[in-house]
Amino acid sequence: MSTERLVFRSQEIYAEDGVVDGHVVIAGGRIEAIRPGDPPPDGDARVVDVRPHRVFPGFVDLHIHGAGGWNVDAADVDELRGLCRYVAAWGVTALQPTVSALPAERLEAVARAVHAAMAAEPEGARILGLHLEGPYLNAARKGAMDPRLFRDPSREEIEHLMTAFPGTVRHVTLAPELPGALDFIRWLAGLGDVTVAGGHTDATYDQTRAGIDAGIRVANHAYNAMRGLTQREPGALAAYMLDGRVMCELIADGRHVHPAAMEVLLRVAGKDRICLVSDAVPPAGLPQGRYELFGREVAITAEGFCLLPDGTLAGSAHMLVLGVRNLVEMLGVPVADAVRMASLNPARVARVDRSKGSLAPGKDADLTVVSADWKPLWTVVEGRVVHAPDMAPPPPSPAVRPSA
Repeated sequence: MSTERLVFRSQEIYAEDGVVDGHVVIAGGRIEAIRPGDPPPDGDARVVDVRPHRVFPGFVDLHIHGAGGWNVDAADVDELRGLCRYVAAWGVTALQPTVSALPAERLEAVARAVHAAMAAEPEGARILGLHLEGPYLNAARKGAMDPRLFRDPSREEIEHLMTAFPGTVRHVTLAPELPGALDFIRWLAGLGDVTVAGGHTDATYDQTRAGIDAGIRVANHAYNAMRGLTQREPGALAAYMLDGRVMCELIADGRHVHPAAMEVLLRVAGKDRICLVSDAVPPAGLPQGRYELFGREVAITAEGFCLLPDGTLAGSAHMLVLGVRNLVEMLGVPVADAVRMASLNPARVARVDRSKGSLAPGKDADLTVVSADWKPLWTVVEGRVVHAPDMAPPPPSPAVRPSA
């Protein structure tokens, strides 16, 4: 924990109770106070005047497979540390590394690496736990994953991971229509510290409702890799949008979901039930070119999208801040609401909203300073400055290079 006393002065501090023209006082890794106006003289504090830039709560990314070449599936602690440093430069202060569908032994290796990384003091963003996006998914909605690795839900497999790596598995995405899924969901939800999400699913409306009744509380990247809405079969999408118990993930990079479809989700679910996620993959943030992902070649386009050779989207190549920007600039969402969808809402899903997700006295000092053109300039994690204008940018993975 940082012991440095810091004061950030800004004309736009997006505090939990509203926008403040004033200053944030940080001490002992937490927010001590948020007050209007200039800070009084304090010889013990380092005062940083970031005007005309804005101070947001740090972004919380619950669905991220990698970035900067750093790869969660690599099952390596150094890869995870590199990822945490890299995303911190994009305003992310906490994340759930997300693993794709893998064989059992590889899944265990990833859980082992995440468990070890969680125990270490963060060098960048704080790891909140592991998100298993699979392997309990429906091949009919495989997305960019290898359906040969999909399997039916296994309580034995998850219990093994939880016993071997306590507190690591915090989020599991599955298709509720699979054999044994409803009993599996009831058991998993009953544990009390694991979020159950529905995704990569061909479930009907009624099957999805059954999954929600059993304990699903998040729609994994709503719209994408799920049965959509038609006039006679409302599908998984409608079930998730309409149910007040469900938080809907949204990849707002501008290509995964059309702006009009994003607006429909906003109008139906509302600002308190949408959680922005990046779904970033390892090549995210890298230059245009061809890279390997999930054992196949993908292309990062000039527009910054990640595509398989057949044109299928393979996760996102953008960071979470772009989703916030797109909601504001494409749809006219108030800045405070868009920021909430990338901070407090995901913190609620991860059950850390008492300490993270908003700027309020007593909470962890997690914040990002963002310019008018949406560039994160400063990032503070639990009172520690991990990204600043005078710091060298975090390096991409040295192991990843564009293919010829």
